[in-house]
Parts: sequence; structure tokens; C-alpha cells
Amino acid sequence: MSSLFGVFRLFIGSRRGNFALTAALVLPVLLGGVGLAFDMAAMVNQRTVLQNGLDTASLAAVSALAAKDKTTLNVKSYAIDFLVAQLSGQLPSNVVEDLKTSTTVVPDKNTVGTQTTYTVAMSARITVELTPLTRLLGFTNRKIAARSSTSSVVVGNALSLYLVVDRSGSMSWVTNTALLTPASCQNYADLEDWAYYPDIAATSPVT
Repeated sequence: MSSLFGVFRLFIGSRRGNFALTAALVLPVLLGGVGLAFDMAAMVNQRTVLQNGLDTASLAAVSALAAKDKTTLNVKSYAIDFLVAQLSGQLPSNVVEDLKTSTTVVPDKNTVGTQTTYTVAMSARITVELTPLTRLLGFTNRKIAARSSTSSVVVGNALSLYLVVDRSGSMSWVTNTALLTPASCQNYADLEDWAYYPDIAATSPVT
């Protein structure tokens, strides 16, 4: 019995497996940290690509609205198709394909007087698959979202009406219609009469 207790005390007091045990506990965390660093860099890059794509697509959509090439009813599909074409080759194909359903487009048109403001707000979300090293920490994927809003102001041509009162006598040429009142007025019957402008004597009838 005493020999059995002695063996048990030796087992409890042994330190020869400490390194292996520590390595087994720490190594997954270290590898996961390395994977997380790579994935964080990749996520930052993909979010930048997504943000640039949204900015370009919203600008193209609002320009189409301002040019009246598109309306608020059909500009949504135009903006999404533009975004997908813009990001093809920059993001994985499955991620780009998901943009067709995850992207929202909200166009708006506001007219005040002769000024019309067009606005296109876009938002999108993509899923980034993480590396096997990061999955050691229990994470398989992360979602990245971005949004963009662009406005354009169009000022229409105003219609101005003017009332012109001619006091020069240039419309005083004799016509075939005689007026009863007034009894007389300045009548420029021929070109020689303009030599006396504006002091030509009043004559009748008023025509």
C-alpha cells in the first residue's frame, strides 16, 4: 500500500509534461490570433472595395435620374446591376452574386419651385468566410456592411413674362381701321414723319 501511495505522489509531483500541456492550450490561441490578423486585413480591404463600389453606383444612378435617362421606378435595378458589374473581379464571385439580393436602393425626388433634388441611398452587406486558423477561435464568417448616399440638384429654366409698353411711336403706323376716340393722335404715316419724332403733330382720324 505504501508503494502505491509513493507512485501516486511521484505522479502528482512530476513536471515533465508541463510544456506539452501548455503548448496544447496555447497553440490554438496563437494560431487563431495569426488567422484573425490575416482575416481582419482581408475584411478591411473588402469593405473598402464595397464602399467604393456603392459610392460609384449611387453616383451613376443619381446622374441617370438627373439626366432623365432613368426614373425612380426603374433606377433600382440599374444601380444594382452597375454595382455588380463594378465589383466583379474585385470580390469573390459568390459574394458578388449575393449583392443582387442584399443590396437596397432608395431613390427620392423632391421638387421645390424650379429646383429638383434627386437622391439615391444605397446599402449592401456581404459575408466574408474566415480562414481555418481563425475558425480555431470558434468563428466561421463575419458580415460586412456599407452604405452610400448621393444627391444632385437640377435647376429648371424659369418662364418669365414681361409686359412691354411702347411709348416710342413705332407702332403708330396708319392702318385701315379708324378709332372714334380719341379724336386725334400722333400718326407716323410714312418714313418722313419720323424726322419730326417725338414732336410730330397729332392728326385724325386715329388709325
